[in-house]
Formats: sequence, structure tokens, C-alpha cells
Amino acid sequence: MVAWHARSSYVVRNRLRRKTDTAPEELAADTLVPLVQLLSVWCQEGRRGAIRSVVRELNSVDLSELSSKPGLDHEVVTIIFEFIE
Repeated sequence: MVAWHARSSYVVRNRLRRKTDTAPEELAADTLVPLVQLLSVWCQEGRRGAIRSVVRELNSVDLSELSSKPGLDHEVVTIIFEFIE
């Protein structure tokens, strides 16, 4: 059994605060970044129906922003353009 001291909780909170403070705000605020790699992998695996299901749920602003992200597979970009109004 490990004893949990007040100092231990202070150290954990302090390190977590440092990790969150060092992240750039624009990267932390961009929720579309994780989709780039996920959609590209799904495209390589042939899961175009799943890509269309995700893209269908996004609004046109998010779709145009997502299509301009670097690293997104070209075929995913063409699927996204099908849904942009």
C-alpha cells in the first residue's frame, strides 16, 4: 500500500498544470486535427462509408476547414467536397 501525501497531490496538480499551459491555444482549440489522421487511415482501409457518416455530421464551415488541413488524404478531400453546400 502506498501512502498518499499532500505533497504528492501538489506535485501531480503542478505537473498537469504545466502540461496544459505549454500546449499552444490554437492547437488545443482545433478539434478537427485528430480527424485528419483518422479519416486518412479509414480511407486507406477502404472504409469510405464510415468517412461519409462522419463528414455528414459536420457543418459546411468545419468541412471547408477540414478539407484544407495538411496531411489529409486526397480522396477524403473529394468526399468532403461532395457534402459542402
